[in-house]
Amino acid sequence: MILIDLVDELKKEFEDLFRDNVYETKSKKTKTPNIETGWYTSKNTDEEYPYIMISPVEQDDTGDNSSVQLLIIFAAFSKDPDGWKDTALMAEKVRQYLETRHAIADKYEVTDNIKITFPDTQPYPQWFCWMNVTFTVYKPSIDFQEVNY
Repeated sequence: MILIDLVDELKKEFEDLFRDNVYETKSKKTKTPNIETGWYTSKNTDEEYPYIMISPVEQDDTGDNSSVQLLIIFAAFSKDPDGWKDTALMAEKVRQYLETRHAIADKYEVTDNIKITFPDTQPYPQWFCWMNVTFTVYKPSIDFQEVNY
């Protein structure tokens, strides 16, 4: 399935992308962000922050291609009033990565429609922002002259 494959590919690529980046946790340790898929349902551990959540929003199959819209949530924990910068830096790293890659797994084209939202209200000391991004997936064409009936 297009959607699941895209989300799984992004998870692998983000794990590699953030392999050397560490951020503060609630217990004042540091760790790389958890890369999650789907939706946040419940707190798993005391060290849930930082994380990046890749969530599907919409898949549209029309004409010769499909489009998939994803919501990527960036979350960090910091008692520093500038802790919001951690999420902004994570989002910027992903934005630059997507814009320079142009495609994920050589089949999911990143569109020019990338939007990052920073909400006015933050649940201090937790910080969030999110990115809406759309990918285009071209459907393979069938050469009917090569099909044997």
